[in-house]
Amino acid sequence: MTDVWHPLAFVEQVDRGDAIRIMLVLSALAAIVMGRVGRDMRARGGRGIVALELARDVDEARALTERWGDEGVSAARRSIAVDFAFVPLYSAALSFACLYVGDVVDARGWGAWAAAGDVLTWGVLVAGALDLLENVAMLRTLGSGPTPAGVAVTRASAALKFGLLAVAAAYCACVRTADWLL
Repeated sequence: MTDVWHPLAFVEQVDRGDAIRIMLVLSALAAIVMGRVGRDMRARGGRGIVALELARDVDEARALTERWGDEGVSAARRSIAVDFAFVPLYSAALSFACLYVGDVVDARGWGAWAAAGDVLTWGVLVAGALDLLENVAMLRTLGSGPTPAGVAVTRASAALKFGLLAVAAAYCACVRTADWLL
């Protein structure tokens, strides 16, 4: 591929497909657990953890946690705990997918698209780090109440995370589809 070093380079190209499948299965299992935990929050406040991730201000975060009550806040903590395990799984899966797609298109001579795969591999890992930062900020909010800085860090981290992940997923889907069609 290109000359950009990435932290997953140690995995041979032929093994990346297997790595993607393993990480996707584990990610799906973690997502199922998170979905079940999220039901407890939605049952008590009508909204899940993403609502806290994207709360615009202290008042919105406080209103959400008050609607959840003690049981909903406890469910939010469990959701965040599962997310700590989910982050490395989805980060690895999507990073490997970006590398895999980049390798495929590099073999076709699509150098710029291959380089984008390297860059997006890093972008997904940054998204994972932002998710961890967001989780810590939310735990602080749940433990000691929302603060302007905590809400801002949570929201900015979540927005950047979702943006990076959306771009990486779109890259994998679009570039891989183009490769199949051409």
